[in-house]
Amino acid sequence: GRCYDCALLQLQLADALGDRALRAEAQRGIARLAGERREPSAPAPPRELR
Repeated sequence: GRCYDCALLQLQLADALGDRALRAEAQRGIARLAGERREPSAPAPPRELR
């Protein structure tokens, strides 16, 4: 998703700037977004379609 891509860009920017605080923040965001991306992979049909 777009948010995930932005988090990766933020991580690269933090690396370029040598900003450890920003890098840690970006890594937390990436971990959170990655967790959100993994959850929907379970085959559960949306109730809206029923």
